[in-house]
Amino acid sequence: MQKRVQIALAVLLVMLAGVIGWKALRVREPVYQGKPLSHWLESQARNGYLNDQTEGVIRQIGTNGIPTYLEMMAIKESPLKLRLIAHLPQQWQDRFHPYRVENNRLLGAYGLSVLGKEAKSSVPALTDLLNDKNPDVRYSAVYALQCLGPVAREALPSLINCLKDPEFNVQSEAIMCLGNIHQEADRVIPILVKLLNNTQKPDPSRSQTFAALWALGQFGAQARPAVPVLLGFLNDSDESIRVEATKALKAIDPGAAAKAGVK
Repeated sequence: MQKRVQIALAVLLVMLAGVIGWKALRVREPVYQGKPLSHWLESQARNGYLNDQTEGVIRQIGTNGIPTYLEMMAIKESPLKLRLIAHLPQQWQDRFHPYRVENNRLLGAYGLSVLGKEAKSSVPALTDLLNDKNPDVRYSAVYALQCLGPVAREALPSLINCLKDPEFNVQSEAIMCLGNIHQEADRVIPILVKLLNNTQKPDPSRSQTFAALWALGQFGAQARPAVPVLLGFLNDSDESIRVEATKALKAIDPGAAAKAGVK
């Protein structure tokens, strides 16, 4: 028992050091109505979304908040703390679970998503985060890049590499990102078609198939080379896949859709 108490105290000390570091970040971050930007973001941490007031604050602060969002996304949990937590009883592990870091990372990505194309200057830093060892960091970076849309064009080579990421959710988000950026059609569309044709790759939830269909639809008429493949999904056993293939075909080639009897 005494050893567990000592470990718990050590965890608290590590957490305190993390809080001090986070406070140091707040000294540099923008302030709105006398409160730091992270205060406005953290008020949403337990809700899982940003309300209209917080989005308004993000827009008021504008691009001055970008360094704060990027730091929040890149923050890591202390390896020492994680090792110490592993030695605690389960009920104590739950108490010290590092949800704060995970939430801050997501909130940083949400902040950039609200700015959208105005956050173009964050693209190089987000591209670097795509190579981070932490899969949650990579995922949040891909999500943020997707929300930036076409202005994130320079990240395309790295996003294409993300299609080989060991984490399935990072791959799926990267596919969506290619569609939302919808640039370099000659390069990207063959990749998306190949994904649809690749029956060897496991996709039990069909999430990547859905993502590739959606992404092709974002290219409109530029994706006409994909029409033969899309036609094959109109009779898919999965209704959501049929619906998405139909939407994509209408957006890409209305004539082919009409000929196929798509309404």
